[in-house]
Amino acid sequence: MDQKNLDIYGHPPIPWSRAGHQLDAGTGDGHFLATVRPDGRPHVAGIGALWGDGKFYFVSSARTRKSRNLAERADCVISVTLPDLDLIVEGKATKVTDGPTLQRLAERYDAQGWPATVQGRRVHCALQRTERRATIVGRLRIHANDRVRCRDG
Repeated sequence: MDQKNLDIYGHPPIPWSRAGHQLDAGTGDGHFLATVRPDGRPHVAGIGALWGDGKFYFVSSARTRKSRNLAERADCVISVTLPDLDLIVEGKATKVTDGPTLQRLAERYDAQGWPATVQGRRVHCALQRTERRATIVGRLRIHANDRVRCRDG
């Protein structure tokens, strides 16, 4: 994993364990997903992300701009504000379709107040008190060749 501290002073990278402990505790706030449009322009959207098993999971309908972008190009960035640092993770998103993982994620979303059920190979959520339907479309796993950047918050 490539790491970089984004401060302007050239300090060494912040240990991953610092971010990992905060992610595991569920203390992240304000997740944003950046994708690339077909014409190369960036697109950023706030997302309801979950952290588990060393991956970010997020929901999105296939009709959204972010899902259409990811269908064309899986490269993306997730950023999140943690209690004492800002975290940026670059990688590739992959669609989640296995039943046990979908069920576990639906239960976690439901426990956080986002009613969710598994239907086929998708999780359906009612997000932000609307009846919009969304499906789990991606997970971003941190691989050895991905870049993780942190800045003290």
